[in-house]
Amino acid sequence: MKKRSLGSILFIILIVTSIMFTGCSSKAPSESAPAAPSEAGFTVVDKETAGVTPTSTSAQMPNRKLIVKLLMQMRVDNIEKSILDAEAMAATVGGYTRESYQNELSGQLTIMIPAGHVDTFTTSLRSLGKVTNSNRKTEDVTDSYFDTQIRIKNLETEIVTMRNLLQKPGWKVSEILEIEREIRRLTDELESLKGYITNLDRQITYSEVQISFEKSQAAIGSISQDGLGYKLLLALKSGINLLVGIVTAILSFIAFILPISPFAVIAYFVFRKPIRRFYKKGQQEPKQ
Repeated sequence: MKKRSLGSILFIILIVTSIMFTGCSSKAPSESAPAAPSEAGFTVVDKETAGVTPTSTSAQMPNRKLIVKLLMQMRVDNIEKSILDAEAMAATVGGYTRESYQNELSGQLTIMIPAGHVDTFTTSLRSLGKVTNSNRKTEDVTDSYFDTQIRIKNLETEIVTMRNLLQKPGWKVSEILEIEREIRRLTDELESLKGYITNLDRQITYSEVQISFEKSQAAIGSISQDGLGYKLLLALKSGINLLVGIVTAILSFIAFILPISPFAVIAYFVFRKPIRRFYKKGQQEPKQ
């Protein structure tokens, strides 16, 4: 009996131990369940560091690459002085003149202004005269800029790889020529992309401002009337007015004649013979 009782107790202990082990093993997966997202490609963030992650992500966002172009039309009293003043204003903010043109009544100025000083420069321009028109165009080239940079890095890596291949022995002459041809092609493409980036950098760093100057009517009316140019202008205007008067008189005469011309023709044919007869009769009468 004692042996059976001892065996029963051992059997019960074994069953209880098995049940407890099964319960612990069933809890283990539930405790390790949060690790599953990391296996699926997700990152588990602790509560303490959750507030830091957005800041670091935003810090890695690239700056926008913007190309800004401005077109302005202004009415001023003195074209030459306004162009010189605009160039001086551009120099104070680090800009430079790319193109300039002027005559007595109008002028054109193209200035490159550092991107961060465009608003300051355009505001100062308003002191030169009246802004009659203003147009601002902004082009976002961020995606193209960074995609090109990635392509440049890939090309540089490909070129280094191809050159390293040439260092290995055992190549045939035809294979060496083929590798060198590919290196030249990659190099040309790399230089083209670098030139594209350089051009973008220049347009991003300096904004283009085109200014069209037009002389105001008040300034045009104040031109000296004693000058030779003014006298020639008056003579030209007088000649034009005389020519216009002659042409107007001729057209007025034609306009007057055209409506009555049919009646004049009919009257001519009706009275032609009687007039001739009267004239001949007068000639045939004997003189007393």
